Amino acid sequence: VTVILPTRELALQTYEVIQRLLGGFVRVVPGVLIGGEKPKSEKARIRKGINILIATPARLSYHVDKTQCLNFPNIETLVLDEADMLMEMGYMEDIQRLLTKIHASAKKIKYGGRVQHILLSATLPPRVERLSNQTLYKPRSIIVGEEGEMDANHAENTYSLPRGLRNHAIVAPMGDRLVALAAILRIIAKRNRKARTLVFVSCIDSVEFHYSLFMRLLEDKDPKPRGKSQKMLDKLEKRFGQPILKDIGDRESDQEQENMLHSGLSMYKLHGELKQDDRKAMLEGFSRGSGVLLTTDVAARGIDFPKDSL
Repeated sequence: VTVILPTRELALQTYEVIQRLLGGFVRVVPGVLIGGEKPKSEKARIRKGINILIATPARLSYHVDKTQCLNFPNIETLVLDEADMLMEMGYMEDIQRLLTKIHASAKKIKYGGRVQHILLSATLPPRVERLSNQTLYKPRSIIVGEEGEMDANHAENTYSLPRGLRNHAIVAPMGDRLVALAAILRIIAKRNRKARTLVFVSCIDSVEFHYSLFMRLLEDKDPKPRGKSQKMLDKLEKRFGQPILKDIGDRESDQEQENMLHSGLSMYKLHGELKQDDRKAMLEGFSRGSGVLLTTDVAARGIDFPKDSL
């Protein structure tokens, strides 16, 4: 079985889940190939033998080209997970090239002499439909949503949100958006220091900017905002605090909530240009602890953060 996923974090999470599911089945060996790891270590694992291979497209392409011991003569199932995200990230050519090489090395197997393909996607835009037409043979579509099975023609514009998810919107002028974000984070810290908050921003530079700014504030001995910023914070807290506070747990004492940035709030960052060890450490720290994770859309799909507050 080969599973192709768009991001390292999703590949690692899938690998960990499969390990737990396998339990004591020692004869079934999973393996993961992702960018940022040492190719020599991955080659050693490949030589030992892998039954379930989880990989990102770029790293799998690397090993298909460079690692002689990686071949697919006995592959039975190929899974393309988060196919719409694979297409959005520009992996169409990599996927097509991988499929060509996998099929060329795959020998006939008992399922009609074909490799079974499974394509999973949250949406069905035209690019994913083209991919499915190129990779799937007489496919069966299973559309799952709140009401069960739905017409595949409506799948592209259909999203299923968790029933417990509450949405709040803040419309702020461009110059006040940073202050609005600080206000929201302060509200959360006042309410519950153990809360976990995900903040999605548009690009890597934005992650680094916000992370550096908030880290400097954490180190500041007197980080309290003044003047217009203080008025904006107070206004936003008064206007939006109550509906948000209902969703994020028990209130801390007045002493604990006195200063957001000196209350033990931890800051994390995640984006595609971090070294793999740093990405893993940030993700594990946020998943196991509390604080704020500033991230690009690398964490937007498929990654499980249990009991997030906001």
